[in-house]
Amino acid sequence: MSDHQRRRVLLLIASARRRGAEIEATQLGPQLVELGWHVDVAALHAGTDGTALDVDVLGKRRFSPSTLWALRRRARAADVVVAYGSATLPACAMALAGTSLPFLYRNISDPAHWLRGRLHRAVTRLQYRRAAMVVALWPGAADRLVADLGVEPDRIVVVPNARDPEQFHPATAEDRLVARRRFGLDDQRVVAFVGAASPEKRLDLAIDVVARLPDHGPVSYTH
Repeated sequence: MSDHQRRRVLLLIASARRRGAEIEATQLGPQLVELGWHVDVAALHAGTDGTALDVDVLGKRRFSPSTLWALRRRARAADVVVAYGSATLPACAMALAGTSLPFLYRNISDPAHWLRGRLHRAVTRLQYRRAAMVVALWPGAADRLVADLGVEPDRIVVVPNARDPEQFHPATAEDRLVARRRFGLDDQRVVAFVGAASPEKRLDLAIDVVARLPDHGPVSYTH
């Protein structure tokens, strides 16, 4: 297949920082290349939280006119845009308005968590209507998209996060021993929470559950 015949996809991420959705998108790129796609990756803005990714940045602020115009121009070369993260939904809905270019939105958390009152809910419903397809992380999120945001079930597909089994696999006894030695842990039971310390991740609930265990030890936090 010649380069001219290859279908082109723009993978859009909210920021150029190593966070869950951004990593997922950048890992998808090489897989699509193997399937014969031409892949372009861009971030709405640089971001401030986390290690920087080596991707192009469209603007200084997520929704500034210059950023949205840069997104519109960048998308002209693509056949489809795949948008990751809550900020990319309104960005695509605004920047691609009046074009025939479809975009697929990858929802990354509880769809209703970010809703702030009636007006914001109404605006968000309109933004979801602009998406050709919506990908939910789990069936419960798909149900919320239908009930709370009016997304038609036939425009939703559930795709859990995927991981490379060669890189992410159950730890061996030796792996566990090395990890415990590294962090100075003995043979006591250890519960780990892995995720951003943001409200929707419910770190508070994890801490409460651990505190209810009969033999729980101190709770520590590592950034």
